[in-house]
Amino acid sequence: MLQKPNIAVKNKSSEKINNDFLIQKYIEGLLFYFENPSLINEDILVLKVKEIILLLSQTQNSESIQLILSQLFSPATYIFKQIIEANLFSQLTIEELAQQNSLSVSSFKREFAKIYRDTPANYIKAKKLEKAAELLLVSDQRITEIAFDCGFNDLANFTRSFSSKYNVSPTNYRQKPNNYR
Repeated sequence: MLQKPNIAVKNKSSEKINNDFLIQKYIEGLLFYFENPSLINEDILVLKVKEIILLLSQTQNSESIQLILSQLFSPATYIFKQIIEANLFSQLTIEELAQQNSLSVSSFKREFAKIYRDTPANYIKAKKLEKAAELLLVSDQRITEIAFDCGFNDLANFTRSFSSKYNVSPTNYRQKPNNYR
């Protein structure tokens, strides 16, 4: 299914399934999990993704859907994203990330911009700050520990960056989180 289509495969069954109706019911089924998030787990997520792929593959636009899916799940893109996500909170430089992806720095930056629609520095900094904001709300760790856990090696730089993004200091964010979300 995730391979580029060679030839269009048509649904030749005599009874046509109303896929719009099935997709609508699928979405209604997802709403149950949004209302009961404690019931969701990785197995259910995998099953729901497989279900929507199957439903979409049986629509009139199945060839287009197959092409889109093959581009989304490109092995090279998947590996690139894995390397980035695995090292988001590390102290690796752009040069080291490029090397791990077997790319030159300029090729790495082009590929990064194509996939994430941002520069590596902006994207990584934003993800670090998002994680820090989450940790400020859910943990009792000291702000210094959170800064270091999120890949910042300087508390002043962390505080400045956090304040710039959220318009509030990390301390105030932790004390009044509902005012800043």
